[in-house]
This record gives sequence, C-alpha cells and structure tokens, in this order.
Amino acid sequence: MNKSSISDKVEFFGMKNLILETELLKLEKNGLEIGHADTIKKEEVVDPELFEIDIRKSAKKMADYYVLYYCLENTIRRMIKDTLFEKHGANWWDTSSRRCKKFCKRNTE
Repeated sequence: MNKSSISDKVEFFGMKNLILETELLKLEKNGLEIGHADTIKKEEVVDPELFEIDIRKSAKKMADYYVLYYCLENTIRRMIKDTLFEKHGANWWDTSSRRCKKFCKRNTE
C-alpha cells in the first residue's frame, strides 16, 4: 500500500468521524437523548485556535457542502448498486466487464 493511499484512508476516516460527531450532537440538541455529548467534548478533540482564522472560516463554510456531497455520492452509489442488483441479481459484479473491474481495482488501490 503506498503512502498516498494510507494518507487518503486516514483523512477519509477522520472526515467520516467528524461528520458522525456533528450529526450525533445535532440529534442531542434536538432532544434525542443518546448520551453522546457526555462522552466527548469538542474542546477535548482539538483546539480550533491552533489553526489560522482564514482556514477555520473556510473549513466551516465547506463543512455543510461536504455533508451534501457525501450524501449525494453515497445515494448515487446505492442507486447504482440497487439497479444492478435488480437487473443482474446478487452476482451482478460477475457480469461486469474485465475493463470495468480493472478500472475499479485501480481506483481502490
């Protein structure tokens, strides 16, 4: 596994975690008691003051867009998977061309 791939996976893991944290906090703010706010405090994770103000402002602006892009991307992935399942059955991947499989393999490495 190359350095870039590991770095990308770590970054993706971190982003997914931040989104999950944000959504759990929203649920609790809206009255759903799940005890999450008691287990983690944002201030304990990282001090935002460590970063320059322009970077923090940009991050806050992009955070909402990231959630939308993530939801859109995964909705499209699910629609594609469901469509292939309906058309070709549970083994739909086996019906894919060699070229498609090679392309997917290269993009996941």
